[in-house]
Amino acid sequence: MRSLVYSAIIADAPLAALDVVAAGVLSGDGDTPEARPFLNLRWGLTRIGLSRTISDRQDLAIWVHDVGPSDYQRINAIIARLRGLLMSIEDQVDPNGGRVTAVEWSGDSGDLVDDGHGTIVRNTNFVLIGRGEG
Repeated sequence: MRSLVYSAIIADAPLAALDVVAAGVLSGDGDTPEARPFLNLRWGLTRIGLSRTISDRQDLAIWVHDVGPSDYQRINAIIARLRGLLMSIEDQVDPNGGRVTAVEWSGDSGDLVDDGHGTIVRNTNFVLIGRGEG
């Protein structure tokens, strides 16, 4: 599932038009990239599905950071695009056998400031059902 999500994000032309670049798409802890905006994909709890479904439920929060001090317009546009993009990868399989069966959007945060990264930030949250890559 993880590689499908990552590949979809870095290959998406509407996100590229909003200045989202591969170097600015992280998964996990790392140094703050120079690219602005940047995304941090935080993969959360994996819950095992019923054995009949052969699927897992995987939580995903995507943190969208941008320059401040107070204009969240580009962040809001990125979040809106991410919601549509992730819904569009339902029923897709990656070359490694990972599969996204369903995507459910579970909400967005309010406007936040990240003093550590020196950015303004919001996050958008999903539950993915599928298999592969934990």
